[in-house]
Amino acid sequence: MHRVKLHRQILTLIKKDISLEYKSLESLAGMVLFLLATVYTCFLTFKKMPTAEVWNALFWIIIIFSGFNAISGSFKNETGGKHFYLYFLINPKALILAKIIYNSFLMLTLSIIGLAVFALFLGTNVLEDINFLSFFIGLVLTSLGLSGILTIISAIASQLDFKGGIIAVLGLPLLFPLILISQKYSAQALSGVSASGNMNFLLGLLTLNVAVITLSYVLFPYLWRQ
Repeated sequence: MHRVKLHRQILTLIKKDISLEYKSLESLAGMVLFLLATVYTCFLTFKKMPTAEVWNALFWIIIIFSGFNAISGSFKNETGGKHFYLYFLINPKALILAKIIYNSFLMLTLSIIGLAVFALFLGTNVLEDINFLSFFIGLVLTSLGLSGILTIISAIASQLDFKGGIIAVLGLPLLFPLILISQKYSAQALSGVSASGNMNFLLGLLTLNVAVITLSYVLFPYLWRQ
């Protein structure tokens, strides 16, 4: 199976994850419900956002915790006996890339739903000057970065007994640079600045994404062999 081309293994693994997700729709429904409940709680609390800065901060807090909720169990189907079964069948590089790609689509879907609901309930007095294209580019890059970081942390946690603890301990420090850059980038987009006018933060997001995916690609095979 290791001789099969990498891209074919990636596609097969993505199809496998999609199939498993559809077999347990309550998991996906739970993620969306968590997102909607959090946004609605913010709506009941604030009714109307005082400033764009508060809107921006709350939005990313919701997206980040939705990401933890969605991706923390990425390797729950690759533990125990299944780990040894897959160990001899697939290239570990294909596995980590498939997980990152799948989780990126999942994270982006949740982010778009979150943006739509958050804007509907709490965006009337905040989004008047937004450069939507610039904000959306930042949303895509941040979703990819979140999925990459949380996927590799989930892989590490799957090898340990204290899974929930290690995800929280490693996740927040590793996510801090991404959160900081993304928050500053989106704040500029909310005030109407285009992506080209926000190039420093945009390059920062791109660099972090490339670094996370590259490190995951290089380091995950060593973790997989443990």
